[in-house]
Amino acid sequence: MQHGAPTHSQRLTLAVTAFVAVATIIELTAQNPLSNKRFLQAFLAMNATNVASIHYAGTGTARLDGDDAASPVARYAVAINYGTGASRVELEQAAGPGEPLQLRQQLLSNGMAWNTQKDGTKRAAPATVVDRQRAVWMTPHGVIKAAQEPDANVTFGEAPGDDGTPALTVTLSLAGSRVTATIGATGLVERVSTMTGDPVLGDAVIDIAYSEYEDYDAIKFPTRIIETRNGETVLDLTVTEVRPNAGLYLEVPENVRAASN
Repeated sequence: MQHGAPTHSQRLTLAVTAFVAVATIIELTAQNPLSNKRFLQAFLAMNATNVASIHYAGTGTARLDGDDAASPVARYAVAINYGTGASRVELEQAAGPGEPLQLRQQLLSNGMAWNTQKDGTKRAAPATVVDRQRAVWMTPHGVIKAAQEPDANVTFGEAPGDDGTPALTVTLSLAGSRVTATIGATGLVERVSTMTGDPVLGDAVIDIAYSEYEDYDAIKFPTRIIETRNGETVLDLTVTEVRPNAGLYLEVPENVRAASN
């Protein structure tokens, strides 16, 4: 039996069906980055689902808020809880040759930021909240998680990776800025960058390069981290310790709560 040409009604039905299918794909891509195959590869390669928190530490050069420049550190350590958005950055450094190590901390919890000085005094640092929140989500696992938030407004592109091969770029809205992550052919985050505009940094270009990944209990994490701000190196870290899912709970000091209200 031969079939004739489709009727006007049938053609209209086919056109509507095709339009709905395309619209559905576009909507899925806009709402769920995992519908992008290369982003899904990165999600799986980074094992982002199984990283609720991360602790890492190492040596190199670093600077904290208020420092004029990066200088050698005996230990630089970061702890992040992705579920609560809390973070602790601590630096152990001697004031000079032969001097004892002194500990300084920069902390974030419940939308409040504070510093622990060399003498142990805790001081509120409300102007740094946005910058510290941004730093949490500019980590390798953080940016993968942040891209899946409903308000991330993700767009995909392509750029040369660190090895010269085409890399996936993932641009998203994050802490008041548009942040771009570069993901290499192996699905690992190679670079995260942004231009900020806040009271502390002004218009600052932040670029963080992640390389030399190692495996820690099935979690990939870089052993080399280099961060620049407006072209100046503020962190050059060789990571020697990584502890996935070690947890982090920070109680906000009363004087910090009072200063934040």
